[in-house]
Amino acid sequence: MREYFCVRIIVIIAVLQLASLLKIYDFRLLTAALGAILITLAYGIIGAGFKKMAAVFLLTGLCINIYKEQPLTVWISGINYMLNIGAILVIMQIFSIPIKLGGYADSLRYLILRAFDNERAIYIFTMLVTHLFSSFLLFGTIPVMLSLVGAPLKSIVKDYRQFAATALSRSYSMVVMWAPGAVNILLVLTATGARWADMFFLGASLSALGIFLSYFMQRGKLSRERLKKEDNPQDDRASAGKAVRQMALALFIVVILILLIMFFEYLGVGDNTSRVMLAGLILSLCWLSVFIRSPEIKGALDGYLKVELIKTVDLFVLYLSIGIFSKALEAAGFLSLLYPYAGAAAEHAGIFLLPAVSFTVFLLSLLGLHPYVMLVVFGNLLTSLHLPIKPAVIATALVFGSSIAYMASPFAGIVLTCAKYLDVAPHRIGLYWNGLFGLVYFILGSMIIMLAGIL
Repeated sequence: MREYFCVRIIVIIAVLQLASLLKIYDFRLLTAALGAILITLAYGIIGAGFKKMAAVFLLTGLCINIYKEQPLTVWISGINYMLNIGAILVIMQIFSIPIKLGGYADSLRYLILRAFDNERAIYIFTMLVTHLFSSFLLFGTIPVMLSLVGAPLKSIVKDYRQFAATALSRSYSMVVMWAPGAVNILLVLTATGARWADMFFLGASLSALGIFLSYFMQRGKLSRERLKKEDNPQDDRASAGKAVRQMALALFIVVILILLIMFFEYLGVGDNTSRVMLAGLILSLCWLSVFIRSPEIKGALDGYLKVELIKTVDLFVLYLSIGIFSKALEAAGFLSLLYPYAGAAAEHAGIFLLPAVSFTVFLLSLLGLHPYVMLVVFGNLLTSLHLPIKPAVIATALVFGSSIAYMASPFAGIVLTCAKYLDVAPHRIGLYWNGLFGLVYFILGSMIIMLAGIL
């Protein structure tokens, strides 16, 4: 019962965030009150990992605010700081409904298991499809992919665990370089003031580099021999033509989402996060309207409310906690104590500050510190120094570090998820299987980012 009440609060917050675009009323006090209620109700039911992280940031933020005797405005600002990011998750999860109603699972399964006849072809296609669906399914992509093709792949691929772990973790980790709904993107946009359109092409280029680099580094371990596939009647449900059309439509949806956000940015509609919210809502509802007469729509909507949104409760509490912590640091002036040291380091490092920032985000992730925090803290710190580097390049360097952390840190959520589903130790996926790739990717990607910083 408490979970469903929390979901209702999340939906109300998302609606209020959208309503704020109309600028007819200031809802910040109301959303702050709802955020405070959500933390109180949801903290006891969120997962253990999220509970520990949220407790550290929340208690630290509360202690700082109490010690500094901060006014109510600072508390309200902290609670509201990242609610828009949570609202985007609510909206982006709507995309899961037409995907389910449209039978995209069968088409995806058909293409992976029937259209390709060797490990190399299946590997690159799996990476590309995971990357595509991760751009709007976000956190739910990995469990979906593993549940769809896990068992069949296990019977036809020689080293199934390494195959699945590297393909899925790398392709998902690289989507945070450009996807408009990715939390990492939204965090650095908020912290640095960069424009998403200015980040998109550089981030997408780095993602493309990573995907094809992963294939070329991994292909020596992949067989070119024709695979022996078992007959499966379930695979015959989707024809090749339907499968290709549906994958093309999914790609078209992503392209339209990107163009819509750029169009809203051109018109000056809202800020970075509100443009993503508006574009995602319009596009997801248009796609959903195609299935409005489907007899299965009621069940799909129930799944959205009772399954997909419940998964976001953990993240909402974490975002609220990080927001309170970040604004407490800012209002207390603690970050200003670092300005002289950070300024001196930036002056000596010059353009090499960019790879240093990326590497620091990754290094701290190995110590268990979540990249979310580093993106916010470093983003605010570096922006305040007024460096002669474009904000979009700084933001990309930060996100690049978090991307490598996602695939190579044993503590990263995506690595832990793959480890759980594949029954593999997290350090084997992060350090052994992705370590060398992450190093090469870091070197090549840093060169591109530094070149962008010079131009």
